[in-house]
Amino acid sequence: MGNAESSLSLQMTENERIEKSANNYMTTNFELKQEIIDLKKASENQINRDASEQLVAQNERILTELTETKAAMLSYKNMCEVIAD
Repeated sequence: MGNAESSLSLQMTENERIEKSANNYMTTNFELKQEIIDLKKASENQINRDASEQLVAQNERILTELTETKAAMLSYKNMCEVIAD
């Protein structure tokens, strides 16, 4: 019986080691899947270089238009003041 009990004990120890290893792998797998999900979300919130360049160009056009509009309004204001005098 001593051999059978010893063999059973070794088998139980081996099973516990395998279960622990499997749990570690499952935990690691879950963490990696979560990291993939987080990276996908982060990449969805980013824009590519072409879109970035288009936004910069559009912003520059809008700023130019704003400057021109301010200059035109100031010119109109000055013209109104000259007429009023």
